Amino acid sequence: NSLGSAEFETHHYEDAVIAYREALRIKPDFGEAWINLGAALSHIPRHREAVTAYQRALQIYPNDPDAWLGVGMSYHELAERERAVRAYEKLVTLKREDHAKVLYEEVKAYLDTYRAP
Repeated sequence: NSLGSAEFETHHYEDAVIAYREALRIKPDFGEAWINLGAALSHIPRHREAVTAYQRALQIYPNDPDAWLGVGMSYHELAERERAVRAYEKLVTLKREDHAKVLYEEVKAYLDTYRAP
């Protein structure tokens, strides 16, 4: 995961994907690596694969806000609005103290836009 994070930070997303996958081959229940893999895949952009990675993370950490945000953003990029809204709705319900209020407000605004008839 450390090598993947180093590659990610230097914008070498393909190399980050390879490193995260190697970490997951060794430890498949490493939730943070699944989230990081999803983020790297999103930057390539390979959003369908990113969704799968985020979903694996959510199997391990069902209330992880980063995973819910990532899956929502990936669904948004795939133009799967209803799935994006459901992911963002879940994220908003978490109301985590460690997440920025700005992010919370942005997600609420997105939901308000797409919930309107």
